Amino acid sequence: MINNRSISIWVAILAFAVTPGCISRHSTYRADEFLIAKFQAHKSEFNTLLEMFQVDKGLIYFAYDQTIPENPQSVGISPDRLAQYRRLFSVLGLNGMAAEDRQTGARDEIWFFTSIEGARRSTFKHYAYVIKPAKGVIQDLDKDGSKATPYRQIENNWYLALDDAD
Repeated sequence: MINNRSISIWVAILAFAVTPGCISRHSTYRADEFLIAKFQAHKSEFNTLLEMFQVDKGLIYFAYDQTIPENPQSVGISPDRLAQYRRLFSVLGLNGMAAEDRQTGARDEIWFFTSIEGARRSTFKHYAYVIKPAKGVIQDLDKDGSKATPYRQIENNWYLALDDAD
């Protein structure tokens, strides 16, 4: 026989099983402060990665499984150097990095790609090293970030950067 207690238990079990998917903002969403704290905790690794990429001028894009150029050894990047990039990516939780100008490889703006979702669908938060931002800098990417205002300064030339696919 079904009683109120049995019904209550089943409702609680179903609510527990279904609720996490309904209330979570996004699976990888993190507030700006989380990313800034991670940057501060790993500042030396970010700076090492930046210095490497600035020296390796022939390398335009790097990810775990893809590079531009396709054969990085053709521009003097050794397998040991690629392994060093991969180790730093692992520590920093990065997926890729690129010179913003992929045609010339200019290093005035370098993006460090993450898989961290922004506050809105189809947005992602990344780190960026930017000499002079060509677009707006704001105080909170979650509230005001857009294609026109994609940067929040961390310190000096380091920024959080919003990638907005819409």
